[in-house]
Amino acid sequence: MATLMDLIAGYSQGGAPVDDSSQSLGQAAKDLYQGLINPKAWQEVKQATQRTTNIAPAVLESLARGSIAQVPGIAGDTSSLLRQLAPQTMQQIFGNRVAPTTEEILGYVPRATPAYQGSQEHEMVGGLLSPAMGYFAKALPLATKDMPIGNMIAYHGTPHEIKGGFDISKVGTGEGNQSYGHGMYFAENPAVAKEYQKLEPVNGPSLYTRRTFKGEELTPQTPEYHAAHMVDKLGLKKAKEEFESWLKNPPSYADENLKSNWQKSLDILKNTNKKSDFGTLKHEGNLYKVDIPDKDIPNILDWDKPINQQSDAIKKALGLSEDKFAYFKIPATGTNYAFAPNMTGNELYKELTNLSKTQAKASELLNSLGIKGIRYLDQGSRDKGGTSNFVVFDPKEVKILEKNSKKYGE
Repeated sequence: MATLMDLIAGYSQGGAPVDDSSQSLGQAAKDLYQGLINPKAWQEVKQATQRTTNIAPAVLESLARGSIAQVPGIAGDTSSLLRQLAPQTMQQIFGNRVAPTTEEILGYVPRATPAYQGSQEHEMVGGLLSPAMGYFAKALPLATKDMPIGNMIAYHGTPHEIKGGFDISKVGTGEGNQSYGHGMYFAENPAVAKEYQKLEPVNGPSLYTRRTFKGEELTPQTPEYHAAHMVDKLGLKKAKEEFESWLKNPPSYADENLKSNWQKSLDILKNTNKKSDFGTLKHEGNLYKVDIPDKDIPNILDWDKPINQQSDAIKKALGLSEDKFAYFKIPATGTNYAFAPNMTGNELYKELTNLSKTQAKASELLNSLGIKGIRYLDQGSRDKGGTSNFVVFDPKEVKILEKNSKKYGE
């Protein structure tokens, strides 16, 4: 590409421009001169100037309208923005918006000057120049500072009926896989929860099956349910023999409580001579929409984050200090244990499980410290991020909103 000096040098010598693709400097000057002496061009300039002058008051009004309306509209705008940015499964957190937006406010206020093409864009510019935007820029980070997760609405799929509310004693009666800790499991994504709604048996009779005894549905993990399961699996006679064999030669893992339950199951089988007393129900299952208490959200341990990157509430509960180590105490032993602050939530939970021997006790310990549960990315989100599942250690405060898309209790 020729420089300006190359072009000038070429024309001064009467030759062609260095770069033929560039407009000649002489032609540009000629075109400019023709424009300056053209009365029609001056008329167009005059008309454009008049239009600009005439519209100036309307532009100033648009800027002022947007700036002023932004002050009462900031609440509605913020709510609408958060709802638009949030995934579908998170939008319930913001509730029903009742405050009007800036756009809605402007729709009710008449203009002193006529509207024009571009007036709405100028109102938007005025809103950005409003003092309210400065307040918004400062308030929003503060409002979200201690919000490690954004969703309090979650879902729980189960083949069983939940009556009254969630009961921690029923943990293990669903899928039975407590890979992310002992507690009640909830999913941010309803599609994930639906995977646990039916849990059809794959290889014949299963502990996931809804069972009955003499027409009454049985509660899972009870002696009656276990008896019904064994009858379904082996038949009435062989089920009795199996329980008798276990009681005569109990395996090493059988504690007194388990042996007591086996005896109760055997007694039930001895008191019935009809296999038809036991039955199964069609596997429809239920999907529950729930509300995890807002106050518990900052107190949920992130499975993948290091302790020193958890919420302030989690760090405070664990006694994390500026030192290299933080300390916690196992109530059963009264012993202080130290852990590195870069230990992840996953590693901490496994360490506590090893120290206290069971997941249930590890969850009880964390709950006693004010840590209400665990958050982890669901299987479809593990690699790329997305929706999460929650393990709630004590779910009695989790409120059921809907059952199978109908208001709970109806």
